[in-house]
Amino acid sequence: MEQLEAAEEEIDETDCLGGFKAWGDIAASRDILYGSSIIVRQGSPGIVLGNCDDGCHLTVKFDEREDGSELCVNVVPEALMLPLPGGFRLHQKVVALYELLLNSDMKVPLGSVGHIIGSLGGDRVTVLFEPAKLLFGDHSIPEYPVSVNIREVAAQRLLVGGFSIAQRVQASMSLVVGNRVVVHAGCRGTVLAEFSDTRLTVVFETETEESSPSCFNVLPLEILPWCDLPAHLPAGSPVRALQHLMSPCAILVHAGTKGTILGGVDPALVFVAFENGPAVAAAVSTLEQLSDEKESEAEEKLLEKSEAWRRE
Repeated sequence: MEQLEAAEEEIDETDCLGGFKAWGDIAASRDILYGSSIIVRQGSPGIVLGNCDDGCHLTVKFDEREDGSELCVNVVPEALMLPLPGGFRLHQKVVALYELLLNSDMKVPLGSVGHIIGSLGGDRVTVLFEPAKLLFGDHSIPEYPVSVNIREVAAQRLLVGGFSIAQRVQASMSLVVGNRVVVHAGCRGTVLAEFSDTRLTVVFETETEESSPSCFNVLPLEILPWCDLPAHLPAGSPVRALQHLMSPCAILVHAGTKGTILGGVDPALVFVAFENGPAVAAAVSTLEQLSDEKESEAEEKLLEKSEAWRRE
């Protein structure tokens, strides 16, 4: 008798409409409506509680509802699907963690953004990458869905420090390992991944053809965003601080200090290595580009000021 009851319980647990199992994980295969309002978005995860009494619907507890209700929803089996691998959702935005080479003329570059449109079973999902940037060198982003391993993409989000995968960055200071400088301030790099809750993995470009790119796990304060410089301030340009450059509690760079442009941070900020001082991000408006004539004039003015101070 006990064996018969156990068998009946087992049938009850597994014999749900559409082949779903009671207490099994599912996801909404489409938007679920109540009247004309969407109460469950496509891709929302949930758990099947069992068959509804009407014999046509399944009772499902979704993780979240658009109307904020905690109640279960009775849905037809066609409105459900098994969850996607890797915890992904339909239409979720993802980013490529690697350069995905499809053939000799087509590839998906590191950092490309797309959205998930389905699953091919196992550990693969189908992604349609955005054609925002159609050309990367001699390769094109495909305009058709691409099958990728779940480890080749990640949910699009900001990383520690507000950086993102494939973002171009530059070292904000010289990075030292032991007693050797391995990355100089201003060296460009690319964010590859989030190493931990406090560090990012960055591959830095090499300064010589003989050396190979180097990966380091850095703190967010050890890097800055990088962008193209203004046309009138190319890298290597000599500049002079027009005013004191301040931190919240100290003067970082005194007015009149000369420096060299290393790279751009954003349209209004540049990264400058100042003489006998730190490399800092400075507003373009606080700098004066020095030509040979301006440099000699600046030196003469400094000499005049120093002589005046001595006389006083």
